[in-house]
Amino acid sequence: MTGTALEKAETQLANAEKKLSQKKARLDDLKARQKKQARRDDTRQKILLGSTLQSLTKTDPKAQNIIDFLISQMSEKDRMLFSK
Repeated sequence: MTGTALEKAETQLANAEKKLSQKKARLDDLKARQKKQARRDDTRQKILLGSTLQSLTKTDPKAQNIIDFLISQMSEKDRMLFSK
């Protein structure tokens, strides 16, 4: 390989490494976004289930029994949130 061919190969390698680094950064960003969305979805599911169960207590006395049972399974600290 001549000096010019070697320089060209080194430049191509540097460019490929830069692109690889950019692709890895993009992949990391996408994974972080996916994880963040999964947390949002999980939180939304919990809120919706809780809200639905609370609303159900207005028409179905069994729903209050379910809530009472679930609260009884919580830690003391968490149960205090429901005693207000």
